[in-house]
Amino acid sequence: MARQRIRVEGRDALVVAGIALVAGVLATAAGPSPTGSTVFDAIVVTLAGGAAVWAAASAPWWTGVAAAGVAAAFAPEWWLLAIAAVAGLGGLWIGLQRRSLPWSRALVAGTALQVLARLGDVERFGFTSVIAIVVMLVLAVLGIRRRPRRQRRVMWIVLAALAGGAVLGSVGFGVAALQARSDLEEGNRVARTAIDELGAGNFNEAQAGFTQASELFGSADHALSRPWGQLARLVPVVAQHRNSAVALTHGGSEVSSTIADVLSVVDYDALRVVNGRIDLNAVAVLDQPLVDLAAALTELEDTVIEARSPWLVEALSTRLDDLLVDVSVQQDKADDAMTAVSAAPAMLGAEGARVYFIAFTTPVEVRGLGGFMGNWAEVTITDGSLEVTDFGRTLDLNSGGSATKRLDGISQEYADRYGDFLLADNDDRVAGPNVWSNITGSPHFPSVAATIAELYPQSGGKTVDGVFVMDVYAIAKLMEITGPVPIDDQGTTIDSTNAAGYLLETQYELADNAERIDLLEEVALTTVRRLLTSSLPAPPDLGRMFGPLAREGRLAGWAVRSEEQDVFERLNMSGALPDRDGGDGVLVTFNNAAGNKIDNFLDGEVAYDVVVDRDADVVTGAITLTIRNSAPTSGLPDSVIGSQIGLPVGTNRTILSVYTGLPVIGYAVGEEPGEFEVGTENGYFTSTTFLDLAPGSVTTVVVYVEGSIPDDVPYRVTVTNSPLVRPMPTTVSVNGTPLRETAWAQAGSTRLP
Repeated sequence: MARQRIRVEGRDALVVAGIALVAGVLATAAGPSPTGSTVFDAIVVTLAGGAAVWAAASAPWWTGVAAAGVAAAFAPEWWLLAIAAVAGLGGLWIGLQRRSLPWSRALVAGTALQVLARLGDVERFGFTSVIAIVVMLVLAVLGIRRRPRRQRRVMWIVLAALAGGAVLGSVGFGVAALQARSDLEEGNRVARTAIDELGAGNFNEAQAGFTQASELFGSADHALSRPWGQLARLVPVVAQHRNSAVALTHGGSEVSSTIADVLSVVDYDALRVVNGRIDLNAVAVLDQPLVDLAAALTELEDTVIEARSPWLVEALSTRLDDLLVDVSVQQDKADDAMTAVSAAPAMLGAEGARVYFIAFTTPVEVRGLGGFMGNWAEVTITDGSLEVTDFGRTLDLNSGGSATKRLDGISQEYADRYGDFLLADNDDRVAGPNVWSNITGSPHFPSVAATIAELYPQSGGKTVDGVFVMDVYAIAKLMEITGPVPIDDQGTTIDSTNAAGYLLETQYELADNAERIDLLEEVALTTVRRLLTSSLPAPPDLGRMFGPLAREGRLAGWAVRSEEQDVFERLNMSGALPDRDGGDGVLVTFNNAAGNKIDNFLDGEVAYDVVVDRDADVVTGAITLTIRNSAPTSGLPDSVIGSQIGLPVGTNRTILSVYTGLPVIGYAVGEEPGEFEVGTENGYFTSTTFLDLAPGSVTTVVVYVEGSIPDDVPYRVTVTNSPLVRPMPTTVSVNGTPLRETAWAQAGSTRLP
């Protein structure tokens, strides 16, 4: 049977053309973006949509019903469903009339087009577009087939021309992309390397890298802008790739050049301490370049986001995502640098003298923070000039100042945890006679520092603006700058290579305890005085030297003023217990309870086995501690392996504390149930007990925990290691799988890995 022909002529042609134009314009208003360009999107959608509606004026009536049905099936809103239903009824009405009615057929197709243009996201990205394009293409093809031969020939020629143009545009872009590919990929790689150099403080290398990246991106941009790549701007999907590549190359070139220019005036070397003084003018001059750098990084981020499109192929998307992550990380570092530079002048005495307390600790007599504070220093900074204004032993502070010292500023939680060691009267907050000997008992340095700041003026010192803590490993690292310290009476010299060993072991072999204390004081005081009168490395170099020690908890800082404390937090040297952020957590600490130096022989490991029951939304776990005491029973002074409480030689009496993110439900010490005192500290549950560790013994302690977890929250755990002489490694397994292999679990460590 011959196919029915429908002529669209005269008045019908004008009406159909009007309907097609209005339908195309209204479809454009829905916001589809096949090319990624507002102007070209409007042109393409209006012409393509209008052409499909115009062609559908001669399509079979049932195709309009089918198109409306598809639109109704995926309509995301009730009003769109209603519009699709009206279109479907219109198509049925045409079928009942058994007449051509081309304007009615066009109206049905144009109405269905409005719903198809507004489907939103259906399944995976791009599926919505496929639905709309296929439906309208079928309508158009079936309509064209029912037109007279002359019209069909013209329309097929137009379609062939459009298809040919799309092919030419795609091929042209492919050629341009191949010419630009190597420069684009190399520019991306060089830019990421430059960002890493910037984060490491290697500004010369970063500047050279960004200059090279600018040139590479510029070369790629030139290749993409050649004439044979321009037609691709009108080809859907291909245009999206072209726009993203052009945005990245053009914007990347300009922004990389800007960053290189900014880095040419960033001079961190001017911030070095030279002969005990830092140039505050140099600090002030650095402020604007850092602001400009932050702005340039934000512009680079915007450029990458603009280039990022869900239309892109996976390979290019992945590269852009990686670059975006690098930029985001560096933005945070730039913000940190601006915060530090902004606060630095006041912290360095530009607005009046600043006084800082430095606690020197040693982990051979372990405390929760890491070690016993044997010596301390007071440093005063006036207008950038640094000076040691006091120095002494912990015993001097216990006996100095007011006979009755008070700790009114500590919280009730802190008093409950450490009152037995810090206070003579918990209710009246009167400090005990040996308060300074136990002041580093908590692993949360902000609490320790605030206690020091409150207590120091009552112990004969000045009001302080901040507190620092450093252990023997930090002192050894400082000696890389200050040089060796000769010990004339011993006929030896202590330098950065042997300082830790000497301060942790060799010095305790001296029989005369008073002489040993004098030697420790001499090393610490000489090192600090040299430090404050030497020429120090630039801040980035200092960061590389001391960053690992800060992460290990062996070096930390705290400031009285909140805006200055923010600097230490941003530099990751606040020494605070990490925020669990709703997740799980584990930390094990020790406090020496025998007054000896035996903790050089304390070691072991921690294993945390977790079971996550998603059906019951319950997490259970067992924290198993294996603790070894390898202390000898002879060959060392009593001050090392003896005790002040009459224990057998070589015995280590320690106060064990286990910090958990989940409530504790049981304990075991060896084969026996354990007796622990429970409490809380800074968002953690705490379980504390005394342990006597015989020489050569291995003790096993197990802490059982259980808690709930919402089924939509991924399980994650924050692991923190105490900075012991021999840090105890912690391993975590979840449902029998090591944590690092468990995709839905995450871990963070602010100290030793």
